[in-house]
Amino acid sequence: LEAEAKEEGGGVFVKSLEENGPAAAAGVQVGDRLLKVGERAIERARDVQRELRRRKEGDETKLELQRGEEKVTIALSYGAEEPK
Repeated sequence: LEAEAKEEGGGVFVKSLEENGPAAAAGVQVGDRLLKVGERAIERARDVQRELRRRKEGDETKLELQRGEEKVTIALSYGAEEPK
């Protein structure tokens, strides 16, 4: 997940995404609040990268997001270069 995140009381807000990156391709949008990666609750921006680095090629993980008032679950798949 190539995203900058703004920490703000539980979860982190996506400020930007790598164009054509895996997160954007999976449907993550700027402004989404990332709540969980897999089963791990996200409290700080560094939690996101730590969780994604634990995955390997061929893995798929669920991202739990809040988009406005709606909770959204997105599947993120890892290719040969994932995670960065």
